[in-house]
Formats: sequence, C-alpha cells, structure tokens
Amino acid sequence: MEGMAARMPRVIVALAIAMMTLAMPSRCLAAGTPSSPSDGQDTGNQLSGAGSPRVIRLLQLMLSQGPRARYIGEQTTRLLEGEIAESRQIVKHAGPGRERIEFMAPPRIRGEVMLNLPGKRLHLRMRPRPRVVEMNVPLDVQIRPIRELLLAVRQKRIVVRHIGQEQIAGRIADIIEAKPLASVPYKRLWIDRETGVRLRYETVDTSGSVIATSYFTRIDYTPDLAMSEFSPASLTAKAPSAPAMRADAVASVADAQSKVGFRIREPLLPPPFRRTGVWLVGSGDAVSVAITYSDGVNTLRLTQRKVGPAIARLRQGAAREPIIRPGAAHWLSGDVLFTLSGSVRRPIIEKAIRGLR
Repeated sequence: MEGMAARMPRVIVALAIAMMTLAMPSRCLAAGTPSSPSDGQDTGNQLSGAGSPRVIRLLQLMLSQGPRARYIGEQTTRLLEGEIAESRQIVKHAGPGRERIEFMAPPRIRGEVMLNLPGKRLHLRMRPRPRVVEMNVPLDVQIRPIRELLLAVRQKRIVVRHIGQEQIAGRIADIIEAKPLASVPYKRLWIDRETGVRLRYETVDTSGSVIATSYFTRIDYTPDLAMSEFSPASLTAKAPSAPAMRADAVASVADAQSKVGFRIREPLLPPPFRRTGVWLVGSGDAVSVAITYSDGVNTLRLTQRKVGPAIARLRQGAAREPIIRPGAAHWLSGDVLFTLSGSVRRPIIEKAIRGLR
C-alpha cells in the first residue's frame, strides 16, 4: 500500500496531462444542478453521426475557439477508481500553444510545472532532484483527440447527445455526453457556450459511476498574464535541463519496427478500439515505441522499450508480474518494459496484457 501511495502522485500528474491533452480548453466547477433546457433546444436528441448540428457546432467551437481563449484558473483533478487520488493545479492559458500548469498539491508534486508550447512540452520535476525534461511533440498533439472525436461522430462509431446545461463558476455550460457503441467507459464534457472552453470533464464507467474528473474551482477570462511565464527559461532557471526527449510520429508499426532492436507487440482490444498513432520516443539505445488506440471516446497508450541486462535482472520473479493500478499498468516481458495507460476498465487492461505476454 505504501508503494501505491508513493506512485499515486505521478499517476495523478499523468491524468492531469491527459485531461489537458484531450483539448487545450479548460474546465471549472461550481455548485449547481443541470438545468432543464429552454424552449427550442434539442437537448436529449440522440446523435449518431453528423446529423445533429447543435452538438457538432459545440464540438467545433471547442476545437476552434477554445484554444484561443485567455484565462487563469484553479483546477482540481481526481482519480476516483480504486484508491482515490487528487491534485490541484493553477492553469494559465495565453492562447494557442501557450499553456502553463503549476501543481499545487499533493505535497509530493507541489512545485512541479508543465509548459505546453508549440511543438514541445517541458516538465519541471522536483524529485528526486529539480530537473527539466523536454519532449518534442507534433504541433497538433493538443487538438488531435478532438478531431478524432469529431471523426468518430461522423463515422457513427459513437453516440453523442446534448443532455442539459449547468452553471459553472458563473458560466453557462452545455453538457455533451459521448458514448461508444460498445459497453465501455464514456465521457461527459461541459463546454462554455460563449468561449468554447471546456469547463469540466468526466470519465464514467458502464455502471454510471464517475471514475475520473477534472474541473476548475475558479476561472478568470481577463487575466493579467506575463509572457515570460511561458518561456522555457522560466523553468530552466530553477533546475538544470535534462536531455531533450524527442517524440516523432511514424507511418506504421512496421515503420517503427525497422528502427528499434526489439519486437514490437500490440494488445488485444475489443472493438471499436483502433490504432490512432505510432510514435518513436527518445533516440539511440533509449528509444521507446508508443502506440495509441481509441474507440472515439477513450484512449489507450502502450509504451514499450528495451531495458539493459542489469535492469532485467533486477526485475526477476514477482517483479515480472504486471503491476496494475487505476489508469495504468506496467510489467517486464523478457528484456522489454511495457506500460499501458488509459481511463478504461480493469478487464480491458487485463485482456490487453494477456494478449501481449
């Protein structure tokens, strides 16, 4: 249990990043109950494809206008499946490609800072020593998941509907529910109808229980932002910079296979999950392969890399068995280390692991 407690802050950091990556828009939360729709709204009209202009319009607003909004707010991210974990962040957004996330709690990750900039992500980590890790990422990495969601709607792979409105921190938000056709967890999005900013986000399991959420407790759309806070120098001044970690998209698994010295494995996933991207992360002997899968709503990420003989020997016996915790699993098979992460049910993760071992 102590080992789990030590790992949970890193899990919640990953969850916060994943929440932000679904779209550059933000989330906030205030007390309130979803209101009944006013006359003339098509709330509750189910949408399976491009036939619902209202929902498509809201998603497109989130894609086009949300990233342009300027704001500062306090955000809470909670993992509610298994051991409950929570973190708080200050989010500063200065427009497209200018986002700063400052982690305030829990104590283990307090002081960490994430910068999302055009083509790169920098992460100031405070433990075990202050250091800045830099990753080069594609320019569209922030909005790609929204495009995937819109594509899934148009291809009728998911059912999306408008289920109501809610006042969030003084803002009127439209609530969108997106469900894959299969019995898997689904999403709810609260979208600011004026700015396109996503105000709240939930992952809901098939029983209707919320298993992960991220929301703002306050938000200010007229912030006084210093552009110096969005400069890499604002992080490197606090810690020596670690070597840059490069992430390059490749055309296929076969293309990635030709560039690594180990056999790439893929998991068994139920339909409608499909592969959405293949990445080479790092370089030289430290290169790893990351493959993403999506059912149009949920996303899974499988990372695999070869480890040295010394590390492989340290992970003998029980250490080779998968360590599964809410939202993530990792294990060693031969001399390859696997990590599987995503907001899906444990049975799906376990099935994926069985297909890889």
